[in-house]
Amino acid sequence: CAEGEERRANLERTQRELKEEVEEMRRREEVLSGDSVGSTVQLANAQRLVEAAEGQARRAQEALGLAQQRLAAKEVEVLEKDSAVEDAKRRTSRLEKDAENLRKEVTHWRTEAAQSSLLVQQAQARAAAA
Repeated sequence: CAEGEERRANLERTQRELKEEVEEMRRREEVLSGDSVGSTVQLANAQRLVEAAEGQARRAQEALGLAQQRLAAKEVEVLEKDSAVEDAKRRTSRLEKDAENLRKEVTHWRTEAAQSSLLVQQAQARAAAA
């Protein structure tokens, strides 16, 4: 997630820089367009530079969009993992409660068995005495 954020920030910075370059080129274009006939070549060069900068800005915007999509996918993945962890914690808690109840039940039945055994021994002793 941090890597995606960093990429997105870098792409946004690059996009801002390219937009500034485009604006600078447009300003130069305006200045050059006001000059004499000799400025026609400079104007054509400036226009090519502006077009190139606009192309770079579009590519940077596309890259930013892709980076944002990847970041969103990672965020969904993290949320799904968090949900799975919470589910596992709930299941573990239920299993621990079930295990504790089973331990109590085993203790109860052991006590019952010991009492039954004692009653059997007492009955056998009375029968032997009679």
